[in-house]
Amino acid sequence: MKVRVWIFTCLFFLFWVNAQDTSWRKDSLAVSGAYIPLAKQEVGFVEKNGQYIQKDLPFLDDKGKSVQISDYFKSGKPTILVFAYPTCRMLCHLVLDGLNAGLKQMGDDWTPGNQFQILTVVLTPNENVEIIQNQKAKYISQLGKKEADKGWHFLVGDEKNILALAESAGFKYKWDENTQQYSHAAGIILLDGNGKIANVVQNVRFEGNILKKAIVDASEGKVGSVVEQAFLWCYHFDPDANSYTFKAHRFGTILAGSLAFIMLTVLAFLWFTEFQRAKESSPEN
Repeated sequence: MKVRVWIFTCLFFLFWVNAQDTSWRKDSLAVSGAYIPLAKQEVGFVEKNGQYIQKDLPFLDDKGKSVQISDYFKSGKPTILVFAYPTCRMLCHLVLDGLNAGLKQMGDDWTPGNQFQILTVVLTPNENVEIIQNQKAKYISQLGKKEADKGWHFLVGDEKNILALAESAGFKYKWDENTQQYSHAAGIILLDGNGKIANVVQNVRFEGNILKKAIVDASEGKVGSVVEQAFLWCYHFDPDANSYTFKAHRFGTILAGSLAFIMLTVLAFLWFTEFQRAKESSPEN
């Protein structure tokens, strides 16, 4: 029995030493998809993390009701902010389709209106509300969750308020006379429950786990189960790439910790068993 205990102890020691090797921790696997560089400096995202968007701005919601941006932060839920417009020929649809695909991957438990909400602000001034209603109905239908209607909002407004909101959120865009289109970047803005900018993810693809991580970060850990948060800890926001990446060393840390706990438990049992047998076989007994 003593031999087995010592062998197991040595194996545990070797495992622990190997787990501390940090030479492989520099590598990470990018999982956010192709990064889209900005072609022009006057168009893109300006880093404003930690700053608040302007909330005293009037808009019309997708039902034609007058609202203010501040109305959407009374619930304290983290928010995904997206700028788009219905006649956009490419990027807007790619972003919204990518967002919708990511929402599906998040699973049935994660739905706009429950743990988080989505604000899609239309760039075209005073856009027809009926067109926006059709746009919203299309994406809600594709998502396959009717209850998401209460948590995914499309807003229209005048040019002054759209520009003010975009500027406060760090979203730079401009009208291109040649193409008769808005020139803008692709991505989503994550806000906390008070309208403070948490992160910007520039992409047209948003995997479910990346969306979860971004929302959990924006909520400061207030949403998501303990197990989900432990797994999502493996994802890290890379400010240089404006995306979330999977950090292999974090996954390794969780795995090593779990295995170490199991091995310590087995060691404790073996030591206790050996102690009991030694006690029973002693001359005093």
